[in-house]
Amino acid sequence: MKLSGSQILIETLLEQGTDTVFGYPGGAVLNIYDELYKSADRLNHVITAHEQGAVHAADGYARASGKVGVVIATSGPGATNLVTGIANAYLDSTPIVAITGNVGLSLIGRDSFQEVDIKGITMPITKHNYQVQSVEDLADTVRKAFKIARSGRPGPVLIDLPKDVQVATTEYTPAAPLPWDKAPYAYESDIAAAAKMIAEAKKPYVYCGGGIINAEAGAEIAALADAIDAPIGFSMMGLSAVDSTHPRALGMVGMHGHYAATKAMYESDLILALGIRFSDRATGDKKRFATGAKIIHIDIDNAELNKNISCHLGITADVKETVSRILECITPTAHPEWAEQVADFCKYEEDNLYLGKGELTPYQIIDAVMEHTQPGMPIATDVGQHQMWAAQRSKLESPRTFITSGGLGTMGYGMGAAIGACMATGKRTVLFTGDGSFGMNLNEMATAVSQKLPLVVMLMNNGVLGMVRQWQTLFFGQRYSQTSLNRKTDFVALAKAFGADAYAVTNKEELDAALNVAFSTDGPVLLDCRIDQDEMVMPMIPPNGSIADILVTLKNCSGERSTTMTQYVIGLLVTNEAGVLTRISGLFGRRGFNIESLTVGTTEDPSLSRMTVTFTGDEYTREQVIRQAFKCVDVEYIKELPIEKSITRELVMLKVATDDADMRKDVMDAIAAFKAKQIDYSSRAVVVELTGESAKIDSFIELMKPYGILELCRTGTVAMDRGTTCLKDA
Repeated sequence: MKLSGSQILIETLLEQGTDTVFGYPGGAVLNIYDELYKSADRLNHVITAHEQGAVHAADGYARASGKVGVVIATSGPGATNLVTGIANAYLDSTPIVAITGNVGLSLIGRDSFQEVDIKGITMPITKHNYQVQSVEDLADTVRKAFKIARSGRPGPVLIDLPKDVQVATTEYTPAAPLPWDKAPYAYESDIAAAAKMIAEAKKPYVYCGGGIINAEAGAEIAALADAIDAPIGFSMMGLSAVDSTHPRALGMVGMHGHYAATKAMYESDLILALGIRFSDRATGDKKRFATGAKIIHIDIDNAELNKNISCHLGITADVKETVSRILECITPTAHPEWAEQVADFCKYEEDNLYLGKGELTPYQIIDAVMEHTQPGMPIATDVGQHQMWAAQRSKLESPRTFITSGGLGTMGYGMGAAIGACMATGKRTVLFTGDGSFGMNLNEMATAVSQKLPLVVMLMNNGVLGMVRQWQTLFFGQRYSQTSLNRKTDFVALAKAFGADAYAVTNKEELDAALNVAFSTDGPVLLDCRIDQDEMVMPMIPPNGSIADILVTLKNCSGERSTTMTQYVIGLLVTNEAGVLTRISGLFGRRGFNIESLTVGTTEDPSLSRMTVTFTGDEYTREQVIRQAFKCVDVEYIKELPIEKSITRELVMLKVATDDADMRKDVMDAIAAFKAKQIDYSSRAVVVELTGESAKIDSFIELMKPYGILELCRTGTVAMDRGTTCLKDA
């Protein structure tokens, strides 16, 4: 059947199982919104108060449901308002598809009204992005976008849809969703090696990240911990992967993690790091991180292995399948002395637990809320002290129930995310927020009211930017620069103005009464809970510290690694499409890799282009360049081409001054000695072409400098394996 681009978009979204989209209309998406109107019985659209709220809602929807979240925005400012939310999803591996309208194809690049290069802007913060050039490509582009968002390590994909593509018509043929890319399969030798390391360990520790939730591997992780008699610690993104009431679950590790969870990790002799990226907030000073432990790191993203912390065994594979195979190869073992030691850590934490100050404390608030929650009820947070308190104290009995911004740390994330999670699950949802974060997206209270969502907003109101103030107290001599808000906002009156119920809470008695009402109300309710402005999150490992510094000393420990610098040459075969060069070079740039040369050209296969990248760095940089590049959808093959085992060539053209006969003779002699070519000549200058290895080029340039190089053009390195080996053999 023949459909317009806007109709095809709706149909392909429905193909993918999409039932809800979030967004905000505008001129460049009017055709899409017209079709949404016609398809309202099949596809629910939720209009938010701001595009950033919409993308955070799509993020929260995806995290709570496990499906791909979808957000739609118009061109220009509508598209740029999505950027923070897309970056947030990218860092936290959340599968969303962002659809932006744009001006017509003939107007792109002309600074048209509400035109921005959103494809270029979002290139560093998406798994992939598209600008659809033809309506014939639209259906397959949407299908590919969903596949990419869900496959491997999940993440955001953007589709930019020019207005004339939305209007144009073509034949549409329904199709089933594309299968996900198959996860890498762990080698038998790696499974055996992991089993051997586990058998030799006396103090094993299981460390869970967000990858466990994405892989739905919580049951396998609990079984592994039981089999090897190990405690379980979590990154913030890994919270809810295993029931927090599980007897082996010690809670979150890291800067503001539980003392017992962090101490046990540091004291272990084997860390099984599963679906984790070893964030700096979790590790502290990397030189002092768990120095007595061997590390088995299992992750679906090969680029994470050895990126932040070196591992003794790295396995790139699906963690659920891999742990299941490891379980088949090990014998259940007890470690009573280790269990006793861990119990001592827990007892020390309990005896030294910081409970807060003032008439109403954060732990009192969270504990009271937990008395009302039900299994499967989402707990969302904004970013700041309240986020850490919630991570430490919340009861999380089911996966996908802790919805927070981990990697980007986005203040203002909470309201949109809570709305998305509430709509995804159909369950009452709790949002813990602070007056700083809530002020950034409180306009989404209008959305919660309009949608009649059972949302309980627990506002921890201390009148300051609490986390920043805590750092100013501890590390900046109590100089409270711009963290005392001194605002007169009446949050109760404000919430009521939006149409929500709201109550002020100053003590435990008022809290209990307000919660009884909030959890029996159908719509959104805000509780303005007044806490002390000097309240702190404890425990705390100072920045770049270790467990030795927890609650005691504040040392400025350098985490720099020593490096041996080497020149590397990497060959890539990439799809021969527009924008690929920008995407690849941008990938290197945003990672801080200093490229010395990048060449690109045609190959024997018209569908592929060949890139050669030359850079100087250490072994870590080499691994990261290869791993990060291979994650790019456009890269088909990638291989290191060691200089001593490859043929490398560069081409240089020089225009050299030859003002007198003696100079001309010297230059001509040098040309002959280097077997260069004279390709142009005048009475005052000669143009020389030289091809060879980089060292030869460098030597010739140095030789010509005294005569005066008027102009120089150097291509950069190209490289090829010696013998019959080809790049495609990688």
